[in-house]
Amino acid sequence: MNHNHVLLSNFPSLLGTLRSIDKNGKDVQQEEYRYSGFVKGDEYRILIENSIEKLFLSLMLYDDIYINDEDFLKVVSFIGVENSTKLLERKLIKIIPRFQNPNVIVHRSKNLLLNKTRYEVEPLMYLGGLHDLDRNYKKYSVNESHRSKIVQYFDNALINKDERDDSIFLKNIEIIKNEEKIDFNNLDYKTTFEILRLYEIVDSLQMQNRHNLSNSIMDDYAKDYLASKFISTIGKINKGNEKVELFEMVSENKRIPNFYQMFKKGSIEIDQILDIRESFNSKLFRNWFANPDVSEQDIYYELLKEHGLSSKINLLKWIVPTIIGILNTPLGVAASIVENFFISKILQGWNPNLFLDDVLGKKLTQLENNFKVQEERKIILERYKGIQRNEPCPCQSGKKFKKCHGIN
Repeated sequence: MNHNHVLLSNFPSLLGTLRSIDKNGKDVQQEEYRYSGFVKGDEYRILIENSIEKLFLSLMLYDDIYINDEDFLKVVSFIGVENSTKLLERKLIKIIPRFQNPNVIVHRSKNLLLNKTRYEVEPLMYLGGLHDLDRNYKKYSVNESHRSKIVQYFDNALINKDERDDSIFLKNIEIIKNEEKIDFNNLDYKTTFEILRLYEIVDSLQMQNRHNLSNSIMDDYAKDYLASKFISTIGKINKGNEKVELFEMVSENKRIPNFYQMFKKGSIEIDQILDIRESFNSKLFRNWFANPDVSEQDIYYELLKEHGLSSKINLLKWIVPTIIGILNTPLGVAASIVENFFISKILQGWNPNLFLDDVLGKKLTQLENNFKVQEERKIILERYKGIQRNEPCPCQSGKKFKKCHGIN
């Protein structure tokens, strides 16, 4: 079981009608009305943003991120081709191809007097995210310079792309039938959305099992549904959601800046996030965090307690000369104290707070402060167009402009 990997299955599916087109992209008249998805447009933006935030968190918490090809295109649409290419370039993303998607066919009676409508859920062949990205690239970006790279990297990231299994749809539907006792021969409009929603949940769980992944991030509805319906038949529900939510809460309590929100406003770039991720302490943190023997209680306790390394070093800088001055302690004794302190830290082993506080927290705070200063600098330069470098800074810090907001 892969504990250092996670499947992201919390992306919403936008409700939309389906139309048939020929090889030239022209509409083909069809008798039936079809639709797929279950989230309306006004809700979709909120839900997709939450999904992207979980993706960013997963970059710090897991080695590899699994996502289906349809959902990764949603990532491309949201963060852009260039940023998505950088994720693929560092080989962090494993893309799972989907070959079939559920859709609803609406059969309306030709006899207007009957006014009877029949709904049917059927599989629809999905040509794949790679095909969509390559054929409809302009839908994602007008910059052609990134096209060949992202298409190639997308192809490289695909796993098991030749292992097509057309039985997956029927297996998923069978599970829904058994669990919900739905009469698929007598569906109403409302029930079709319930089925489309449940299909996404069951499919993600089956996907997780096929790829032997112990962690999956899903939305609250999916998590609660699996916990109530599948705990006895498919196995223990993983703790991926709880751990990620706990990490979010601890980070907020420690006032560590939210690096997804920083990315949104431009105070951190994707490269900087990935550089932090690839630091030595970050790798140690991920191994500790993903360890199945580390419970949510362990995470909460370890991340909220003070590891004290920085504070103890500062304390020793004050204690040692004080002891030497008051008790006339030989320098060798003071040196021994310092030496023993560091030896004890080594013997205690690595602490996850070394990453959370001393790497992630400090770096993000520094970038946030730098961004704030630069934004203030823009305002000052706009107001004081002729300010000289040696003049007092208008922010009233008491420093010269060149030593304060004049630093570029």
